[in-house]
Amino acid sequence: ANIHEKIYRWPWMNKERAIVQLISKLLNVEFDAIWQRHKRLLKQKIMIWIIGIILVFVALAEVWIINQPINVKVKLNDASVHNPNLPALKDAIVTMKLKNEMKTDTIHTINGNIIFSNIPHRFLGKEVQITAIITDTNCWHSFFPVDTIVNLSKDITLDVFRDAKFYGTVYFKLWKIATEQTSPNTEVIIDGHHVTSDSNGYVMLTIPLAEQKHIYPIKSTQIILEDSVVNGNCNSNCVIVFK
Repeated sequence: ANIHEKIYRWPWMNKERAIVQLISKLLNVEFDAIWQRHKRLLKQKIMIWIIGIILVFVALAEVWIINQPINVKVKLNDASVHNPNLPALKDAIVTMKLKNEMKTDTIHTINGNIIFSNIPHRFLGKEVQITAIITDTNCWHSFFPVDTIVNLSKDITLDVFRDAKFYGTVYFKLWKIATEQTSPNTEVIIDGHHVTSDSNGYVMLTIPLAEQKHIYPIKSTQIILEDSVVNGNCNSNCVIVFK
C-alpha cells in the first residue's frame, strides 16, 4: 500500500489526475468515482509491468546459464572380480562425442580421472556417446572396450570389465626335441592345474578370473625346458619344449 501511495504522489500522477478531473467535468460525474476506478486500473498496469520485468530477467538469467560452459569429470570403476595378480590398467583413451565435436583424453590409472572442460551447458542431461579403449601394458587390451550412451552429468563413472579369456585361456603346443614332434597325451601341471595335451600335442586350460595370473608356473614328469608360461601373448604359435 505504501508503494502505491508513493507512486500516486509522483509528478506524472498530477497529469493523470488532471486528465481524470477534465473527464469527470465533461461527463458530469463525481471525480472520486472516476479517480478510484482509474487508480485500480493503474495498479493492474503496474503489476503487469513488474511481472513482465521479472519474467524478462528470469529469461535472461536462463539464457546466461545455458550458455555457461561446464566441466565434466570422467572416472573408471573396475567392475570385474578383483584380482591383484593381473597387470593394472595402464591407459584408458576416453572419447566423448558431442554433437559437432569430439573430446579425447587419457586416464592413466584405475583410480585416476580426467576433466573435459568447456562443455556447453545445453548438453547437460542430454544423451552423449562415450568410448574407452583400455590397455594394461604397452599394447595389450585385456579389458573390454567401452562404447556406451550416457546422460551427461558433471560426474560420470564408467564401469569397465576384464576379458576373462585374455589371461584365463592358456594355450600352447608341447614339442619334444628328441623326436622333433609334438608330444600328445602328455600331462603337465599349470599353476596346480593338471591338464593333458590332446592328440596333436596342444594344451588348453581355462582358468577362472579370480585365479588368473600373467605368468603361470608349469611342471611335468618329463624334463621340460621352461618353468613357466607367459599368458596374454600366447597363441597356437606358443611352444613349450621337452628334452
